[in-house]
Amino acid sequence: MWSETLRIPRLLIIVGYLAIVVGYGVDIAVYSNLLDYRLVTEIAFPVSYGLIGAAWWQWTSLERTNTHAIKVMKRASRTMAAASAVIAIGNVANAYDTVHLHGQVQRVFPHYRLIVGGALSLAAGFLLCAIGFATASTLFRVMSIPPEDVAKVDVGS
Repeated sequence: MWSETLRIPRLLIIVGYLAIVVGYGVDIAVYSNLLDYRLVTEIAFPVSYGLIGAAWWQWTSLERTNTHAIKVMKRASRTMAAASAVIAIGNVANAYDTVHLHGQVQRVFPHYRLIVGGALSLAAGFLLCAIGFATASTLFRVMSIPPEDVAKVDVGS
């Protein structure tokens, strides 16, 4: 029952994460001739964000009959949504900066449009993840013990 309720937010998060992987893949392809530390940085971000998202996913798969646990999950989902939105804004600023420096960047990097597209893919991916996490946080409010299970709850008798 709980996994069906989170189907849409999880789908948004998966699609957003795929866009993030595409965006970082573009960065890796464009900057592959640079130093090794840049490659490590470009790989570390999507892997770490994926691990954080996987931890959230596993955690929210737990049974949610405890009111305190639901509040904590809602708060964690809102925090993930806020963090994703801030990262999306940062990537939009990066894309704007690249467009603003159009003349200079185009001389240095022949794949200028690809760079802008990668930054926009990252922004869209993080924005989709933010929407997914925010949607999930609203769904935790309506999740409670199903009426048919109320009689099964042990009240300490």
